[in-house]
Amino acid sequence: ILGGVEKPDVTFTVSDKDWLGITEGKLDATNAFMTGKLKIAGDMMLAMRVPTLFPTQR
Repeated sequence: ILGGVEKPDVTFTVSDKDWLGITEGKLDATNAFMTGKLKIAGDMMLAMRVPTLFPTQR
């Protein structure tokens, strides 16, 4: 989110290329996390629910 959020519940750090891969179903979010391509800080339970927002990750 441009400008950020004051107190986010969860933060994702990922390259533009890898984020597009996740949202397009070309890169598995769990695999990206396990290989260090996706870094997560904050509420892990909430983070685990985010991939379900993308039909390709369900």
